[in-house]
Amino acid sequence: MRFKTLHTSFTLGAVLLLLSATPSLSNGLSVPADVIAIYESDTVLVDAYPWPGMTLRVVVRLASLDVPRTPGQCQAESKRAAAARRFTERRIGSLISLNGVRDGDDAGSVRANISTQEGMDLAQLLIQSNFARPHDGGESKGWCRN
Repeated sequence: MRFKTLHTSFTLGAVLLLLSATPSLSNGLSVPADVIAIYESDTVLVDAYPWPGMTLRVVVRLASLDVPRTPGQCQAESKRAAAARRFTERRIGSLISLNGVRDGDDAGSVRANISTQEGMDLAQLLIQSNFARPHDGGESKGWCRN
C-alpha cells in the first residue's frame, strides 16, 4: 500500500512537471485533449497530447470561474449545479483544446482555459448561460438566495 501511494504521488508530480515544462503549453499554444469524464461543469478528466506520441491523463479545472457545486449549500445550488453539468456535457464534445495551463489547487489537477471543438470558450459559454460567474480568487458569493 505504501508503494502504491508513493508511486501515485510520483506519477502526479511527474504529470504536473511535464505539463508546466511543455513548450507548447508555456508558449500559449493549444494542446488537444480527449474528454474522458466530466465531474462538474468546470472540471473534466482528459487525455492531453502535449507532444507527438505523449499522452497525459489529468484533471482540468477551468481557470477564474465560480460555478455552483454538488452537493450545494442549498437545494437551488444543487439543482443549478446539475443543470450546469448537463450544459457542459452537451457543449463540450469529446475533443477539446487546453490553453494557458498552470498548476491546479488540488494534487494532480491543472487549471486551464478550455475551448470546444468548434473553438468556443467553455467558461464564456457557462457565464453567458448564467451557470457561472467570473472569479478572481476571492470569496465566492454563493449560489443560494438569502
